[in-house]
Amino acid sequence: MSNKKKTVAAGIAILLLILIAWFWQKDPSVTQGEKQITIVIDAQDLHIETTITTQSGTLKELLLEQEEWHATIEDGPYGAFLTSLAEHEQDRNAGPWWIYTSENNRICQEQGMCPALDQVSIEDGDVFHFSFTSQIE
Repeated sequence: MSNKKKTVAAGIAILLLILIAWFWQKDPSVTQGEKQITIVIDAQDLHIETTITTQSGTLKELLLEQEEWHATIEDGPYGAFLTSLAEHEQDRNAGPWWIYTSENNRICQEQGMCPALDQVSIEDGDVFHFSFTSQIE
């Protein structure tokens, strides 16, 4: 009987550890569920403005979900960054570069700029503007 109690206690402890790990990994800042996001893309000869319904949690996930935009994203030491979008590839050294902003995304507003794509949690109603430019303001 004593061994049976120990086995049950060990099983419960393992289950609790699994549940704690699961909750720990889940990012509470990511809004779950369906949301509508407006994306504006401006490049030399291109202007796209569209509203997308998505289940994505981050801006990185949203861009990769839109296969027709041909987004190329690299993961670096500071997070995910955009290297190509809509067949316009940036030149890291000389430009033009992809710059993205949002006037209403919570993360971008809290930080005073939009951080790495995988660090931007998206919420219903967010608007993002992607500009392909050689001018950094």
